[in-house]
Amino acid sequence: MSTVYCTTDDVAVGDITLPRHLGAPAVAKQKAIENAADEIAAAIGRVYKLPYNPSPDTSEHLLLKKVNWYIATGRLVAAAAANASDDQMNAFAMYHLREAQKVLDAIVSGEIKLRGADDLEKTDKELKLTTSPIVGNVYEEDTAIGRVTQFYGSW
Repeated sequence: MSTVYCTTDDVAVGDITLPRHLGAPAVAKQKAIENAADEIAAAIGRVYKLPYNPSPDTSEHLLLKKVNWYIATGRLVAAAAANASDDQMNAFAMYHLREAQKVLDAIVSGEIKLRGADDLEKTDKELKLTTSPIVGNVYEEDTAIGRVTQFYGSW
């Protein structure tokens, strides 16, 4: 389980009725917080070593607390909106999810630095930021046709 940065009291669903399949409201909120923490770890783990546990009441902790409850709130409200087909609730959920994603994107891009977090080694960072498989084969015929021929010729 990843580090959680907020509590169930922080999750802002108000009087929205949560779907029954999520369980009791307190259980649903806690699970949403834990899932959101996993999303945060998946993002910041691309550039920083995990676990990252900033000191309470630092700007880093408060920022990640906001991201944690924004994602948890967005996911819970989206689940409730799916049952009701409520466009206003969908908009509310999407607002929270978009705002949280902006912060995570800024952290991953380096626009926001997390003080006290250990950077990944450069080679680790390059691997984690890659969105497609790394292919390092070099062929004598370094052309697209040569690479295709080499690929199919290796079967």
